[in-house]
Amino acid sequence: MSLSRQSQSLVDAIKSNNLFSVSSLVESTPELCVSNSKVRKGDTPLHLAARIGNLDIVTYLLNHSAVNAVNNDGKTALHEASLEGRTKIVEVLLHHGADVNCLKAADWTPLMLAAAKSHLSTVQTLLKSGASLTQVNKDGWTAFHIAAREGDVEVLSCLLDSDEQCWSTRSKNDRTPLHSAVIHGRFEATQLLLSPPCAYNVDTRDSCGSSPLTDSLRKGFVSIAELLIKSGASFLITNTLGRNCYHIVAETGEVVSLQFLSQHTGNVKTYINQFDSRGTACLHLAAKEGHGVMIEELLRLGADPLLEDSKCRTAEEVAVLCGKTDCAEKLRSWSSQINHGT
Repeated sequence: MSLSRQSQSLVDAIKSNNLFSVSSLVESTPELCVSNSKVRKGDTPLHLAARIGNLDIVTYLLNHSAVNAVNNDGKTALHEASLEGRTKIVEVLLHHGADVNCLKAADWTPLMLAAAKSHLSTVQTLLKSGASLTQVNKDGWTAFHIAAREGDVEVLSCLLDSDEQCWSTRSKNDRTPLHSAVIHGRFEATQLLLSPPCAYNVDTRDSCGSSPLTDSLRKGFVSIAELLIKSGASFLITNTLGRNCYHIVAETGEVVSLQFLSQHTGNVKTYINQFDSRGTACLHLAAKEGHGVMIEELLRLGADPLLEDSKCRTAEEVAVLCGKTDCAEKLRSWSSQINHGT
């Protein structure tokens, strides 16, 4: 039998959990245990067995394979087992010397992968074996960032139990785990992150000047916005473009967020008619994006349809330029009423 056919036979035996066939093939041809052309992305048979979850086969292959061998993505068998939540296999791999903090492509550790899939028991096992909570991936995310994004409070609590300061971290674009939880709509995780031992400045801003509150409003997560306000979040923050909360919801078209803002802030008309640093008001932003319902609500709340931006254009003219015909008609109708004093 050719080496290629033997390789395929080994893959088939692993997939069918046939330890006898696996051992027969490996004993006759030990080189089958290195990178296998019949497996994806340069995996070894150990990668495949760890991913599938065949504990007996993994244990056998560890006597014939390099435990820290990497595939084309830099993954080890520990990465594969952690991603799939194969806790027993993770334990065996670690017992045989797997590097608990090995990095795959983009600098992801096994702990990050387990956290990304909310595999609590795997996370616990990796932590007991010394998995780092300070290691960052290429984007500057730690495992805690990733867990916050996924919103699993059990995993987050486990990480905090391991290191109660692990919440204090920022990504390369200055996002905190609180930002990550908020922007993905993780209500319970946000509650946890707003409680001790976490001690975030609730108005902290990322590199774009976005606070957790502006992130929640941008996505229409008003229940999370309510949590943030109760924790002292400010409506007055502006981002790097000088845009306030009203600008942000006008651009995204989140009418529920606009209604929420109008119920929680005074001087609504003033905020709506403010210009950002580029000389653009809320109506102009909504008109550019074609948010007809948003335009109607802004007008109802006191937005001025005759207001001109830094290029001397009304929102109606912006709508026309952007091909938003329906929006232009709405704005034209309101402008006409104002011009006729009605």
